[in-house]
Amino acid sequence: MIEAYVSYQNLLEFYSVMTGKRVKKPLTSGEAAGLCGLYLKSVAVTKLVPSSATYCKAFESADELSVVDGDVFDCLLAHTGKGNVDTIWTENVKHFEKYRFITAENPFGWKWEEK
Repeated sequence: MIEAYVSYQNLLEFYSVMTGKRVKKPLTSGEAAGLCGLYLKSVAVTKLVPSSATYCKAFESADELSVVDGDVFDCLLAHTGKGNVDTIWTENVKHFEKYRFITAENPFGWKWEEK
């Protein structure tokens, strides 16, 4: 059994991607907000919310690791997961290599089997 977690940041990123130019058929704002709302209401998926201390640690880490630009969002995501999850599923595995306290895997590269 897999325990699923999603951060509020992930939901915002999902909304951004699905309503933007990176997809062939973007969703309307209402469709994307509705899907995000379903995740927020779900009791099967635990939501992760970073505390103010998590933001402070992320900024400290960003400074120590020379994180710049949009990579700061991955830094916050890594620290949000720290102590809560073992693995982050992402296509951007390399973005998380510098965070030794968490593992990143790309589930799209796996050979899934139907049962």
